[in-house]
Amino acid sequence: MIRCQALGEAGPRDPACLRAWAENRNRFLAPGARPAERLPDMPPAPRDSAAPQWDRTDQPALEPAAPIAPPQLDEAR
Repeated sequence: MIRCQALGEAGPRDPACLRAWAENRNRFLAPGARPAERLPDMPPAPRDSAAPQWDRTDQPALEPAAPIAPPQLDEAR
């Protein structure tokens, strides 16, 4: 497959690449390629750790940004 990627535009015309891609398609998309049983669902995340903690003291307080003054035009020109 790496060789086929290195071929660039010639890859889709190369018989070995076409065969390798067909085998991969069959391996992943053929009937029966997927597991018969579903994977278990993920448990929900705990509510306490998911809520934002506004009263934390280990982070510095954010200061409001100072306003930026508009540029001064040079009237001497």
